Amino acid sequence: MQMKRYIRLCCCLFAVMLPTICFGSLGEVSFCAVDDAVSTSDAMDIADVHTVTVQVNATTMGYVTGAGVYGHGDTVTLHAYANANCVFVGFNGANDNIDSVSFVVTNDTTITASFGRRFLDLFTSATDGTVAVDIEGTPGNVQVQPMQAEYNDSITLTVTPDSHYRFVYWEVNTYRLDTIVNSVLVLDRTWIDSTYVDVDGVEHEIWDSLYHYEEEVVVNRVSGGGVYYTNPLGMHITAHTEAHAVCIKESYNVTVVGDYVNVYGDGSYHFGDSVTLRATGMEFRHFVAWLNADGDTLSTENPWSFRVEGDTTIYAATALDIMHLSVSASHGGTVQGSGDYEYGLPATIIAIPDSGYSFIRWDDGDTNAVRVVYVYENLHFYAIFSHVGIDDADLSNVQVYAAEHSVIVKGAAQKSIRVFDAVGRQVISTKAADDMVRLTMEGAGVYMVQVGNGHVHRVILLQ
Repeated sequence: MQMKRYIRLCCCLFAVMLPTICFGSLGEVSFCAVDDAVSTSDAMDIADVHTVTVQVNATTMGYVTGAGVYGHGDTVTLHAYANANCVFVGFNGANDNIDSVSFVVTNDTTITASFGRRFLDLFTSATDGTVAVDIEGTPGNVQVQPMQAEYNDSITLTVTPDSHYRFVYWEVNTYRLDTIVNSVLVLDRTWIDSTYVDVDGVEHEIWDSLYHYEEEVVVNRVSGGGVYYTNPLGMHITAHTEAHAVCIKESYNVTVVGDYVNVYGDGSYHFGDSVTLRATGMEFRHFVAWLNADGDTLSTENPWSFRVEGDTTIYAATALDIMHLSVSASHGGTVQGSGDYEYGLPATIIAIPDSGYSFIRWDDGDTNAVRVVYVYENLHFYAIFSHVGIDDADLSNVQVYAAEHSVIVKGAAQKSIRVFDAVGRQVISTKAADDMVRLTMEGAGVYMVQVGNGHVHRVILLQ
């Protein structure tokens, strides 16, 4: 009908113009009858032609077919086609994604067609942390999952680890697949990068949520994602994306220091871990306490358990074992030196005869009235005294006293004289030639003086 109308229109124009073209201005010209001649109503059909124009907002994102010249009352159908990674939004400002529209043309018409970039889903999560998302400079609402981003949008992911945790890496679009021949068995959410899957010969996007646990589908191309160790993480989104931040507990060092002791339990631990310290192998020593760096007591238990809250240095305090030394005597004198001593330290024992008695020996055979013993175990010594004879009786007149830096001994002619310091070391051994002897000492202190086998005199020299 439309083509026939165009032919008649052209014939009409040709018939009107022919006399002028062929004969010039000849006045009235008669025309013979022509079949299917152009009528007056047909001449008016030129006003019934309309143009349908389509304006596309972004020609790089898609195109529309169906625009052109139509006759009055014709039905026009427009089809919108989006390019790769783009979507059709709608005609004439609509946002309905309806990509085909039909209408009857009654006048010149302009239609707008809007395209946009493909919308992609963005899922975010974190282990022991909080995620913040920036999409093209705008904060994303992480409370609503998935978030929406347009294809190739610039996104920045930032995770803030929980207290005492640290960031390790991002997992982006990672998945686990078991391959069966040329198909895929979906064991978890399967991420496909701009790809379709074939189910029963029909292509579907994997994100249509049609694929469930253990469902078998054929995959054309699979993107495995990756692991990234940067925080914040920047990227351009080109597929539906899941990003998961992995954070782990901070690691702290527990250092244990101790002398003469074996300690167990030091090492590297995570925050909140329970640590048990044990001190062993203390020969001739015993455990006292666990101390901090300031010397404060943390615990006296061994073993001892506590929870890690940071780098820690702990000291294992020990002390020498305590040994007991006892001394006793026979009739005729007294002894000194009994008490508790740390293992291996020296102790001085003294045998002091009563008047009319003299020291003979200790039960181990030693004849020194003043002696030093080393306490490596619990010890006991017994002092043996004897009643003095005629020779020893002469010692009753002996006098011992201090004078300035010297020890004076009177009444000891031809008698042996021995002097010991406070720790039992013999510092002088001599024989008195005269009735009075002056013994010059090296310094101030306490000295024990024995004349013959008689009484031991205690003398104090001042500075």
